[in-house]
Amino acid sequence: MFISLLLPITLLFYYLHSYLRQILIVLMLYFILFNKYIIIYIYILMVSSLGVIGYWGPSLLTISTIIGLYINNIRFIKFYILFQILNVAFNSVLKLIIKLPRPSNQSHLYNFEKKYDLKVMSGQEFGMPSGHAQSCLYSVMTNYFLTDCRFSIFSIIISIITIIQRFKFRNHTSTQLFIGSLVGISWFFVMIKILQFF
Repeated sequence: MFISLLLPITLLFYYLHSYLRQILIVLMLYFILFNKYIIIYIYILMVSSLGVIGYWGPSLLTISTIIGLYINNIRFIKFYILFQILNVAFNSVLKLIIKLPRPSNQSHLYNFEKKYDLKVMSGQEFGMPSGHAQSCLYSVMTNYFLTDCRFSIFSIIISIITIIQRFKFRNHTSTQLFIGSLVGISWFFVMIKILQFF
C-alpha cells in the first residue's frame, strides 16, 4: 500500500523547492527498487535533473572549460574568463538595445526567480538574444578549439540540455536561442582575433 502511494507523494514534492526535492530523491531511491512504477520515477528524476542542468548550464560549462584549459592550454585561462565576463555584459547591452520580450507564461525552476525581480536593471527581462545559449556556445567553441575531445563532447551535451531547458520552460523562443547561439560562436572568434595581438 505504501509503495503505491509513492507516485502521488513524489509528484507533490517534485514541485517543491529544489533543495527539499534533492533530499527527497535520495530517500526515495530506496523505495524505487521495490516499486512497479520505476519507469515513472526514472522519468521524474530525469526531467528534474535536466531542468537543473539546463538552468546552471553556463556555470557548469565555464567551470569545465577553465579545467579543460588548465589541463590543455593554460595560457588562455585568463583570456577566457575575461571574455566570458565581457560576454555576459555584451548580452545585457544587446538585450537593452533590442528589447524583445521573453515569451509569456514562463515556467520558473526556482522560486527566487519569481520572488525577486532582479532582471530589470540588467536587461534580463528581455529575451533576445538568449544569454544561456550565448554563454554555452562561447564555451563550446573554446572547448572545441582549445581543449581536448572529452571537454568538447561534455560541453556540447550540456549546451543541448541548456537550450532544450530554456525552450521547454518558455524562457526564450527558438529565434532568441538561435541568435544567442550565433552571438556566442561569434564572440569566440572575436576573442581569437583579439588574442592575435597578444
